[in-house]
Amino acid sequence: MKLLVEPRPLNGRVTMPGSKSLSLRALVAASLAEGKSTISNLLDSADTKYAIKFLKDAGININIINDKVVINGNTFNDTKPIFNAGSSATIWRFMIPILVYKFGRISITGHSDLLSRPLFENLEFLNYQEVEKDIYEICGIIKAGHYKISPKLTSQVVSGLLFLLPLLKGNSKIQLTGDIASYGYLKMTYDFLKSIGIKMSIKNNLIFITGNQKYKAFDYYVEGDYSLAANYLIMGLRKDSNIIVEGLIDPQKSLQPDAKIVDILELANVKTTYNDGALQIINKEIIKPFEYDFTNNIDIIPICSVIALLTDGISRFKGILNLRFKESNRLEAVFMNVRRVGEVKIFGNELTISGPIKHYDYQFDAYNDHRIIMASISLANFFDRPILIKNCNYIEKSHPQFFQNFIDLGGKLND
Repeated sequence: MKLLVEPRPLNGRVTMPGSKSLSLRALVAASLAEGKSTISNLLDSADTKYAIKFLKDAGININIINDKVVINGNTFNDTKPIFNAGSSATIWRFMIPILVYKFGRISITGHSDLLSRPLFENLEFLNYQEVEKDIYEICGIIKAGHYKISPKLTSQVVSGLLFLLPLLKGNSKIQLTGDIASYGYLKMTYDFLKSIGIKMSIKNNLIFITGNQKYKAFDYYVEGDYSLAANYLIMGLRKDSNIIVEGLIDPQKSLQPDAKIVDILELANVKTTYNDGALQIINKEIIKPFEYDFTNNIDIIPICSVIALLTDGISRFKGILNLRFKESNRLEAVFMNVRRVGEVKIFGNELTISGPIKHYDYQFDAYNDHRIIMASISLANFFDRPILIKNCNYIEKSHPQFFQNFIDLGGKLND
């Protein structure tokens, strides 16, 4: 799908849906808990729908009642011959250790975009093979013990073990070695599990997990998504725009790594104010180049590239390489789109962007990647003439309301 963005001022209020990362963690934890758990403000997206179907196929009873998700957990039943994770790498990596422990052997598949990603890193403690095209059989015995893991590409398998190991007979520990990808999301899992009563602790890069625990049913309200909020905040940097982003908790109290968008804006000399669930930019007169290590905030690199293009100087993005292994090669996507309008270079694990916009190419490629779509539309709205963006499919993976929200704020999209 192609979209033509006609740049316009954007003004108004927009409410953020629940965090995708916390929605998925709440669903998995509730499936392990005995009794009835209720989740409010769950994100309505393709990934959460994949997760719900996946858990239902595993025997979990899930119902949506009055905008709340009610889960009767710990009813795992191996009646599905082949589990399908859709396009959700999170569910693939979270659930494989859990299902192998519960059932001993599973068959699993996913959509082609998922299967093109590195999905078996850190699963060396299990046996797996491709038994048919795109169908993998995975088996093994998972016991409490000492796990040494080097999560250089993703921390999601470690999160999967954090969900599972408290249930096993005996204490466990996970020793993290080498470079740790997305430590902020691993810490999110840890903090979330602690918040619902699971006992574990962290000292340096060693995680201690108490065994013989049981998950208790819980009620949980999913805080608004800061990864999505970042797009609206950056749209609000246009001089004649004013956007108030609602449905968020205080960024200093959020479990989400991407709440650091507020700190990144501060580094760029942009001031924000938070009051009663709403975040707003209050000073954007002079946007300055900035330097930031995105190792723990990799999902907001695309939208932060827009900030860099609004400055007069060189911004430095560190910790970028794992951006290659997302729904698209996001590093390539950011590089190619920024190169159309400015100067961009890659040095090892660092990306530099020189602002301001120096030349005008009135077409971008969104690579059918939800985060590149949002960043491209946000950038296009800073131009002085219509911008064509191709490959704009699959916004529903994280934010199906994005196009309508953009229009409601005053934006104009033509397909």
